[in-house]
Amino acid sequence: MSYSSHDAAAAVAVCRELEAAGIACWMAPRDIPGGADYGDVIDKAIIGCGVFVLLFSAHSNVSQWVRGEVNLAFTENKPIVPYRLDDAPLTGAMRLILNQMHWLDVHADPDCKELAATVLRLLNTAGATSLSNNTNPIVSPTAQTAQTTPTAPAPQADGATRRRAVLRRRLWIAAVIVVVVGLMQGGFWLSSRGEGGEPEEASAEVVDSLQLAHSQSDSLARAEAALEAERRQKREAAERAERAEEERIRKAKQAEERAARERDSLQRVLQDRERAAAERERIERELDSLEQVRLEAERIAQQTAERLAREKAEREAAEKAEREREEQERLAREKAEKEKAEREAAEKEKAEKEQAEREAAEREQAAQAARKRYKVGDLYQDEAGRKGIVFRVDATGEHGTIVDMRDSDDKMEWCKMTDDEPLMLIEASSRSNGASNQRQVMIQPQYGSRYPAFVWCMTRRGGGWYMPSIEELELFSNNAALLHTVNTALEQNGGRPLHNRGYWSSSEDSARKAFSVYINANTGNYSSAEGKWVRNYVRAVYRF
Repeated sequence: MSYSSHDAAAAVAVCRELEAAGIACWMAPRDIPGGADYGDVIDKAIIGCGVFVLLFSAHSNVSQWVRGEVNLAFTENKPIVPYRLDDAPLTGAMRLILNQMHWLDVHADPDCKELAATVLRLLNTAGATSLSNNTNPIVSPTAQTAQTTPTAPAPQADGATRRRAVLRRRLWIAAVIVVVVGLMQGGFWLSSRGEGGEPEEASAEVVDSLQLAHSQSDSLARAEAALEAERRQKREAAERAERAEEERIRKAKQAEERAARERDSLQRVLQDRERAAAERERIERELDSLEQVRLEAERIAQQTAERLAREKAEREAAEKAEREREEQERLAREKAEKEKAEREAAEKEKAEKEQAEREAAEREQAAQAARKRYKVGDLYQDEAGRKGIVFRVDATGEHGTIVDMRDSDDKMEWCKMTDDEPLMLIEASSRSNGASNQRQVMIQPQYGSRYPAFVWCMTRRGGGWYMPSIEELELFSNNAALLHTVNTALEQNGGRPLHNRGYWSSSEDSARKAFSVYINANTGNYSSAEGKWVRNYVRAVYRF
């Protein structure tokens, strides 16, 4: 089974169905021994298989390994059964090899019944054996014949059997003779003793008979040993002949396979030559056609050259008239540009003079503002464009903190949270110093995209703005008089009061939460720790 590693799950399922139908399957990496070379093992498996099943998909169509396996199976004349897993089109070498084959489809055959029947039919047609055990190879008819053909001649085996039977009969006859002679001599010896005669002569005859029987028995034993040695020599000769015959059959099979491959290669070479000859004839016909096309093209080119020459002369005359007209327009344009430049220079000089006068006035105003003393509720405005209401001053009145004239137009997150960038503690934990928290946030990675509330504060006109700390925000929520004074000043100067909204502070509570303050004179003010991903309004502050 050939498949892409991306389709491993589908390959295992198809293999399971085929093996359930009694078909022995070989697939990598399941059947590759440990430490073996992938290329060598797969090459041997394809050469030795009965049927080659291709699990075709968009992944296997572009896999170099799968293409090489299909090409080897095609070269070895293996029956190829394409089983489609998706609707990917055939391209390249796959289309060249598989375009004319009958395909099976997983959508029409989800339980692999038709695939199993097709493989079994091809195996039976090829004479192979279908096995359910992966460790047993599929045996070809030639190998079966070689395994069942006897190598030792049958008549020799029958002759040895007859000789062993004759020898056993002779041994039995000799033993019976010995027993009979012994009984006869013993009876004669007993009868002689009963009559009072001398038994010596009878005993001698018995001894002679026994010695004769022993001698015959020894001869028979030696004959049996000689026969056994002869039988062992013939068995060894038969085994050598059997091994020689097996080696001859193996070499004959290899020679037959090599000759088949060479024959197939020669057929392909002849086919290639025929195709090359046909291609050469086609090219010659195309060359003749191209020659005619070339002659026609030369005629058309000559006509075109003459026409282009006429058009060129007409175009040159038109271009000359156009250049003269453009030269006149250029001179008029240069004159107009010169007059415009003179006007712009005068206007620029006037503008620069006015700008210098404005800058001098602004510097004077800034100097006056720098010397100005402020109190809570005053409007603060400087030359950089910063504008806000004072809500905290020091003892001198020259330094303090202002609140921006307006909130953010929309609610926004303290920190955005994504799957790739989880929330984390960034040590913006000061409860009183919002500027310190702002600086701590600005050094974080991807500050511009992850911390929208802080970015909004930094983009206020003039720069230096920051998100207030929790204690700075609680000045408004815990001091009704201060809140009333600041809101009155905001309304009088065109700003938006701090009212009916929840505002983020810059003070961090934990990795996932930060403090916020809700300000509402009617329902009450309160502070809370909320998830950093929650959307609240933002009001920036600035220290002057």
